[in-house]
Amino acid sequence: MRPGTPGFIASRLRSAREARGLTLNALAEIVEVSRQSLSSYESGMQTPGPDTLSALASSLNVPVLFFITPPHAAPLKVQPSYRSYSSATQRARKRSANRLDWFRDIASWLSDFVELPPVTLPTFDIADPLALDNDDIEGLATETRRFFGMGDGPIGNVVQLLESRGVLVTRFALDSDSLDAFSVWDDHIARPLVVLGTDKDSPSRSRLNAAHELGHLILHKGKTFADGDEHKRMEAQAFRFGAAFLVPETPFARELYAVSLAAFLQHKRRWRASAAMLIKRASDLGLILDAQAERLWRYHSSKGYRRAEPFENEIAFEAPSLLRAGIDILIDAHVFTPADILANLPYSAYEIEELCSLDPGTLSGDRGARVVSLKPLHSRARESDTSDGAADVLRFPSQRK
Repeated sequence: MRPGTPGFIASRLRSAREARGLTLNALAEIVEVSRQSLSSYESGMQTPGPDTLSALASSLNVPVLFFITPPHAAPLKVQPSYRSYSSATQRARKRSANRLDWFRDIASWLSDFVELPPVTLPTFDIADPLALDNDDIEGLATETRRFFGMGDGPIGNVVQLLESRGVLVTRFALDSDSLDAFSVWDDHIARPLVVLGTDKDSPSRSRLNAAHELGHLILHKGKTFADGDEHKRMEAQAFRFGAAFLVPETPFARELYAVSLAAFLQHKRRWRASAAMLIKRASDLGLILDAQAERLWRYHSSKGYRRAEPFENEIAFEAPSLLRAGIDILIDAHVFTPADILANLPYSAYEIEELCSLDPGTLSGDRGARVVSLKPLHSRARESDTSDGAADVLRFPSQRK
């Protein structure tokens, strides 16, 4: 009888397979084992032998340690808010949900050693989110800006703003045209999470996605809606919130000097929002007539701007930096070496680097010259023989946005 693997966690195999977007049949063919064997591994009825385990790890680009290490983070109690629940996006949703779990796992481990910023998002008394009308949502977006201490001008960096308020943000490919981003409140680590897709090469769209997810976190906290009319309503509300948060009505109406595509492209340069979104914003606010909006849409489409608008190169992609800074501070304070981090987190160096927006090679090779803006308040490393498992917590300096 072939030996199995003591401590093998069946759910980890399924997690890795779904994270890579593979079916049982596809993985069985790659690893050269039967589909029935893989199914029995995932159900926990059998465990793979050492050679098969090694082949699985290699094929799924995870360390062998991944399969015998329980996650740090408990399962989510509320499912993320996806843009689409269609059958066509099911595999992409599973893939992204599992990678989100890995990101949560990393964040949970990191929070044992680094004190992340507290969650400071506004809390509104919203009995029934679906009862909110457009005026309500415009008002809540304005109140959110006021809560953050912001004026009515363009937002410099939406992702940085969210992170300064305790939101954890990551970016990775979602492999679906219908899944630009998603978010969820995580009870285990007691903070909200936002995932932004990297599939579309549009910084302005990514900014709107981040603001859209902020809308979900504020308007629909802890609530999920089945696919259908309620889900469409929820998505429309989040879009309206995101647009109002990025581009407040009063200054935008005051600055709208002409109803032309060229004018909207100039507004894009100021607000760092796509001309397409600004045309819709003007139409939603009644600043332009329906006929004018239709003419602008046709011209926008005829110029090929649905694929790529001008001035995108003037808008930087907003990369998350909170977990990156946390890992940097642990390494710079000599709490952990890159090798220590890889020994504590059962993921490949590439996986951690991507999910935490680290420079390639941070954990796997020469880090090169880096600029680190965060410094620890104290740097005494965790004692390896501490009986109660206690650890020093490194703090971020105070950040005000």
